[in-house]
Amino acid sequence: MYHLSLAVPLYRQEKEWLRMGIVLTRSTMSNWVIQCAASWLKPMYERMRDKLITYDIVMSDETTIQCNKEEGRKASSNSYFWQHRNGPWEETPIILFQYTRTRAGENARKFLEGFSGYSITDAYAGYEKVENIIRCLCWSHYPRRLIIREELPYA
Repeated sequence: MYHLSLAVPLYRQEKEWLRMGIVLTRSTMSNWVIQCAASWLKPMYERMRDKLITYDIVMSDETTIQCNKEEGRKASSNSYFWQHRNGPWEETPIILFQYTRTRAGENARKFLEGFSGYSITDAYAGYEKVENIIRCLCWSHYPRRLIIREELPYA
């Protein structure tokens, strides 16, 4: 029995299927992946997000990423992955990623809408757009601010 690895890119799977005499294009497989994500993964992601905002503490951070073939943007444009998670001490860990084209605080506000509790982040001012939270700086960013002798924006 022939087995295709789950880690093989679609263009290589297309070639392997063709070798076995089956015409299965990467666009067809890509559409299957998209449909699966829309039907199964998106609802699960949304339920996890709804559960995440019920916790007392949510930790968030964002980092840059470049998407090389994003419509209407140069390949050198920065986009952002945001990570939002509950505390590691919780019985069920929830760690979610959010992709956005900008770093605007509006993205954090929309994602965390409905959350009311302690928000542990770096000092990025964009998190100020999130309502009904108590901002807390994370410990890994706290010493850096002391070393460069900047005044802390939050106590």
